Amino acid sequence: VREEQGVYAFGEVSGNVRDAVFAEKFREELDAVIGKLRERSEIEIDEARVAALSLSGSFDENAESEDHGHGH
Repeated sequence: VREEQGVYAFGEVSGNVRDAVFAEKFREELDAVIGKLRERSEIEIDEARVAALSLSGSFDENAESEDHGHGH
């Protein structure tokens, strides 16, 4: 069953439309910026810490690291 939505003045709904369009454009721009940052980034994965996290379910700051704590 379809409910009647009623008739609204342009001024009442234009703000909602403007906000929705802005939010969509903002998400698109944010995704583009994040994509550019990812392209320029060098990501290193500490496999020992990932394994420790996977096994224990929590991060152990004292887990042995392959780079032995050289600050990455």
